[in-house]
Amino acid sequence: MKKPMKLFSAVAVSTLLAITSCSSNKASSDCDKFLNQYEDYMNKYLDIIKKAQEDPTNTELLSEMTKLTQEGTQFQTTKPEACKDDKEFLSKLLAIQTKMAERAK
Repeated sequence: MKKPMKLFSAVAVSTLLAITSCSSNKASSDCDKFLNQYEDYMNKYLDIIKKAQEDPTNTELLSEMTKLTQEGTQFQTTKPEACKDDKEFLSKLLAIQTKMAERAK
C-alpha cells in the first residue's frame, strides 16, 4: 500500500513549503505550540498508515486516514503569522519531518 506514503510525503513537503518562521517570545510560544500540534498530528497519521498497511481491507482505518489527511491541511493555513522568518522554527519543523519520514520507511 504505497499510496499513503506518497500522501504523507506530499503533506510533509507542502507543509514545509507553506511555512516560514518565528521571532519574539510570544511568537516563539505560538510557533512551539504549532510544532507540537504538528508533531502530534504526524504521529497519529503515521500510526494509521502503518495499521492500514497491515490491514488494507479495514474501512475504518481508511476512513480515519482520509479524515486525518483533511485535518492536515490546517497546518498549511493556520501557521502563526509570526513564524515567518525564524530559522530555529524552520529547523525544528524540518527535524520533525525528517523524523517522520524515517519512521514512515
